[in-house]
Amino acid sequence: MIGQIVVLGGSIYYLIKKKGIEGWLMMTGTLLGLLVGIFQQYIFPFILTEKNINHTQLSYYYSFFFIISALFSLIFAVGFIILIIKNIQKV
Repeated sequence: MIGQIVVLGGSIYYLIKKKGIEGWLMMTGTLLGLLVGIFQQYIFPFILTEKNINHTQLSYYYSFFFIISALFSLIFAVGFIILIIKNIQKV
């Protein structure tokens, strides 16, 4: 989680310095991935303790979190690849 916060800070810094789609993609992917991670680690266990959820439903929830996290990671990766391609073309 600390790594995601550092990457988010770097993405925001890049977005402030150079406004571009790659900065927005990296910041959005990191921020939303961080929010999903926080929800999954801290808020979701409290919800589980209040409700009586069987293992089948629990596996659906964790599958949903995995798919959403993978999607946000993909958004970040696309922004990062665009950034790399732009920097390679400058050289």
